[in-house]
Amino acid sequence: MARIKSQLEARFKMVDAGPASWVVGMRVTNDPVKGHVTLDQSQYTSPRSLRSLAWWVASRHPHRSPRD
Repeated sequence: MARIKSQLEARFKMVDAGPASWVVGMRVTNDPVKGHVTLDQSQYTSPRSLRSLAWWVASRHPHRSPRD
C-alpha cells in the first residue's frame, strides 16, 4: 500500500485524510482481517430516496394520458 500511495503522490496532489468512509456518494467498508473493501450505494435504494427520485422524474418528465 505504501508503494502505491507514494506513486500516486508523485503524480497527483494528495492529502491523507485517514480511512475513507464515503467516496463519490458510495459508502466504503473496510474489513482488514479478511482483506476486503466493499463499496455500496444503499443510500440510493432507501424508500425515502426512491420516493424523492420518483418525484423528481415525474416533475421533469410529465406524461400525458391518451385523453389529453
